[in-house]
Amino acid sequence: MKLLLILTVIYSMTASADFKRARDIYNMKNVTNKNESISYELYRSKYFFSSTIFALRHIKKKNKLDERFSVHLEKLINKTGPLTFYKLIQTKRGEHNSGYQFLNGYFNYLLKNDNKSILAMKNVQESSLLKSESEYILGSSKIRIGKDQEALINFKKCQNISLTKTEENKKKSSFRYYKNLQEMCLINQARIMYKQKKYQEAINIYNKIDPRSYRWPYTILEKAWCYFQLQKYNRVLGLLTSYKSPLLQSYFNPESEYLTALSYYKLCHYNDSKKQIDNYFKIYKKESDRIKNIFLKKKKSLVFFFNFMLKPIKEFDHISPFMRIMMTQVRKSVRFNLELHYFKMLSAELDSLKKDKKNKFNKYLIKRISKTLNIRVKYFNHFIKKKIFSYLNGIHRYSYELFNLKLNVLTKSRELIEKRLETKLDSRFRGNKKFVEQEKDEKYWTFNNEFWADELGSYSFALNNNCLEGKK
Repeated sequence: MKLLLILTVIYSMTASADFKRARDIYNMKNVTNKNESISYELYRSKYFFSSTIFALRHIKKKNKLDERFSVHLEKLINKTGPLTFYKLIQTKRGEHNSGYQFLNGYFNYLLKNDNKSILAMKNVQESSLLKSESEYILGSSKIRIGKDQEALINFKKCQNISLTKTEENKKKSSFRYYKNLQEMCLINQARIMYKQKKYQEAINIYNKIDPRSYRWPYTILEKAWCYFQLQKYNRVLGLLTSYKSPLLQSYFNPESEYLTALSYYKLCHYNDSKKQIDNYFKIYKKESDRIKNIFLKKKKSLVFFFNFMLKPIKEFDHISPFMRIMMTQVRKSVRFNLELHYFKMLSAELDSLKKDKKNKFNKYLIKRISKTLNIRVKYFNHFIKKKIFSYLNGIHRYSYELFNLKLNVLTKSRELIEKRLETKLDSRFRGNKKFVEQEKDEKYWTFNNEFWADELGSYSFALNNNCLEGKK
C-alpha cells in the first residue's frame, strides 16, 4: 500500500511537471515547432484532448508530418476517438500520413462513401497502430458494395493483427480495444459464412467468441439463426432459452421472440407458438407503444436522451420494467461505453483545468475543451436516441411478422382439428432424449430448472416433431 502511494505521488508530480512545461512553452515566443512540443508535453501529462488541440494546430502549418509526430497522431486518435479530428479532413494537411488516411476512410465510411473509404484505408501502413481497425472498416465497406469474399480477407487480417496485439498488451489499457476488434472481425466472418449459406462454418466461428465478452450474448441469436437454417429447431429453442436466465434477461430482443415462435411453428407445436406470440403482444408491444410516446415528445432535444441515460438504473423501474431492460441494453453496448469513456475523460480534463482559471494557458484550453465537450454530448445524445428508437421500431416490425405468423398458426391448428389430430398430438409425450440434436464432441446433461453461467448458450430442447407425427 505504501509503495503504491509513493508511485502515485511520483506519477502525479511527473504529470504536473509535463503540464507546466507545456504552459511555459505556450508563453514563449519564437519557439520552433511550438504547437508540436506543447502537444507532446500535454500527452505526457495525460491531457489527451488538450493535446489534440495543439496537434491540429501543428498539422495546419505543416504540409508533411515526420515519423515521430505521425505515431503521436495515431496515439491521439486511439486515446480520444476519430470524432475529435473531424476538422482535420477539411484541411487536407498531412494526407500522406497513416493517421490522416485512417480518419479520411473512417468519416467516408460513416457517410457511406464506401469507394472513397476503401481507397483511404488501403493507404494505412502495416506498422500503424490503427491497422487492425482499418482492416475492419475495409471489410465493412466491401460488404456494403457486395465484395464479400474480399471483405473476408480483410476481417481475417484484422482478427490476426488484433490477436497479436492482445497478446502484446495484456496488462495495458489498449487490451480491451484490440480484444473488441478481434471479436468484431470474427463475428463479421461468421456473418459472411451465413450469407454464403455455410451455416455450420458460421457456428464454428461464433463458438470462438469468449462467453465473457460484451458481444457474446448477441451472438446467441445469430448462432440460433444458423441452426434454424439447418432445421435444428430444438437447438434454436435451447439457445434462445439462455435469454431467460437472470444473467441475460436484460438482453431481450424482439427478434429472439419471433424466432422462438417460428421454431415452435416449424415443429408443429402450434399451441406453444401461439402462447409465445400472445405473450409478446401482451407485454412487449403494449409497453413499447407507451414508452415510445414518452420519447417522441423529446425527439428534437439535443441533451434529453443523454441526461436520461445517465440516471441511476433503478429510476427506470417506476416507469416500466421493460424500460429498465431497454436502457440496460443500450448501456451494455460497446459504442455506448466507448462514448461514455470519452465523456468522462473530457469532463475530468476540464475539471482539472478549471482549478486554475486565471492562467492564460488554462483559459484557452477551458474554452476549447468546453466546446469539444458540448459537441461530444450532442453526438452522444444522438447515438442514444438512435439506439432507443431502433429498439422500439424493432418491436413494432416484429409485431407485424408475429401477427402474420399467428394467422398461419391458427390456420394450421384449424386444419388439425378438422383432421382430428390436435388431441392426438397434444397428448403425446412432448420430449425425449432421442430428439436432442447432439454433436459428437458434446455431452448430455438434463436441465433441472437452474441456470448456470457456464451452461448458457449450450441448451437444447428435446421436442418431438409434430409435423412428422401428423403425417403417420
